[in-house]
Amino acid sequence: MSQWTHLLKNLGIWEGSFTHFSNEGIKKSSVPSRVSLEGLDNNRTVSQVVQMLSADRQTVVSERNLRYQTLSRSILVFESGAFSQGSMQYGPFSDFGAELGFIWGDRRCRLVQLFDKDSQLSAFTLIREYRQGADTDDLHQLNARPLKIDDLVGDWRGTATTLYPDWSPDSEAVTQMVVQKEGDRLIETSTTSPATRQWHIRACPSVSATGSTTDSTPITLLEAGQASQQLRAILFPGGVMSTTPQIIPKREAFNLEATWYVTADHRQRMIRQYNHTGAWNALTLVDERRVV
Repeated sequence: MSQWTHLLKNLGIWEGSFTHFSNEGIKKSSVPSRVSLEGLDNNRTVSQVVQMLSADRQTVVSERNLRYQTLSRSILVFESGAFSQGSMQYGPFSDFGAELGFIWGDRRCRLVQLFDKDSQLSAFTLIREYRQGADTDDLHQLNARPLKIDDLVGDWRGTATTLYPDWSPDSEAVTQMVVQKEGDRLIETSTTSPATRQWHIRACPSVSATGSTTDSTPITLLEAGQASQQLRAILFPGGVMSTTPQIIPKREAFNLEATWYVTADHRQRMIRQYNHTGAWNALTLVDERRVV
């Protein structure tokens, strides 16, 4: 199927919210939202209406209307409808960032990661949505579910699909990642590169004794032993984790990554990969289940 056909998996009216966070994962604001994606002219055109709503969701505060007949080169879409769009080229002294969007049934989860003109991680926007008409009781609970350190631990196995912006053939691979907690560290052992990665666990003082996170109590993981490109992972509500460099490195390859825990034992990871020249060269979606 074509990229356009994959995009059509996102058709519908999506109720949710745009929640804005600082670069440290502190909640700044949250606005109710409604995003409508409608296929026109036998789905040859897609109309998108983005509405920001009042707190009671009864009044439209602002509205933006867009229409698409083709996809730009800055976006790639997987067969499931999951997608990423954003900067195709990193350059110093310019704003940089990307959106990584997941979809599963009647739920969508999108994370926007932004960097400032000094190449430093500056802000996040987390968009949690459900399709209008779905059974909302369970969906509300899943979208609000706090993410805990223990949610990350386990033997995760699945498949990775990689798309390329130069339209090279897609590639697939079998994956396995074992995540263990040892004291204040997490240790990841993977079949992909890097084979082993260690994280220091850092949490705000107000994090509960169970190690869970809410909109105002983020948990941060800092990569251990990486001098030139230290990574920061932040756990967000709704079962979401962001992994990025704290500062975009010069003349080094780097990734922007988001993980969505669809359920306790099912997660998806999306990795937007940039090469040493700062050019976007691949997008990977990993679908994994916890077996232990």
